Amino acid sequence: MPRDGLAAYQDAFVAAALSGDWRDRALSFRGTDTRRRLGARVYANNAYHGLVSALDDTYPAVRAALGADAFQRLAIGFVHASGPGHRGLTAFAEGFPEFLRAGGVPVPGAVADLAALERAWLQAYHAEDAPALALGDLARLDQASLLRAVFRPHPATQVVATRYAADRLLAAHKNGATLPPLGSIPRRGALVGFFRPDADIAFTILDPASASIVSDPGGLTFPDLAAAFRSEADALASLTRLIAVGAFRRPAPFME
Repeated sequence: MPRDGLAAYQDAFVAAALSGDWRDRALSFRGTDTRRRLGARVYANNAYHGLVSALDDTYPAVRAALGADAFQRLAIGFVHASGPGHRGLTAFAEGFPEFLRAGGVPVPGAVADLAALERAWLQAYHAEDAPALALGDLARLDQASLLRAVFRPHPATQVVATRYAADRLLAAHKNGATLPPLGSIPRRGALVGFFRPDADIAFTILDPASASIVSDPGGLTFPDLAAAFRSEADALASLTRLIAVGAFRRPAPFME
């Protein structure tokens, strides 16, 4: 079967598994109508199990916050709403925070924020390897080189805007502690930065200026960085904190 034909067949097969409409796909099975329907249900069960398991593996803190039964109901609802067409389980799971934030399902607002934070944690963890800028690198630069250097975000650097203090839930889960009740999480807008110094993921609340400079994929020069702050002293203090957590890629050629 040609590759395009196989992909179309697979999409139709997954659509049948998720919708339960096997009128055409059941013809792929041999035997009686009853046997074909039973065979189709096996595939449908496997499809749902794989997709729900992908969500379970990707969002363990959300599962802990909601409880296993409530999480499974949400996961099944997301599978129904998303439909087929995803080539990988990771890509499929990435849409879960938006599904929760869309408001089509009744969940506390902190849950959607928590899902977005968990996704960012995983994206930071799986980001490509690259040397991170260190404070010692800056010490090697003269003033002219420092002014020319372009500070670009490290591939692992992520920033998430939240409406609730969901970072408290994620911190408790990562530390192995009991999660606070969802009703106790206050509404508090924040910008949460995720970084990967060494092999560990760190996350912290960022001020708006710091969040903006680590969110610019094109990178910024030091004068651009300084312009985002009220003073050069504030810029230097923020830059020092961000470099310490590995927020920037080691720029070339000045660090070679």
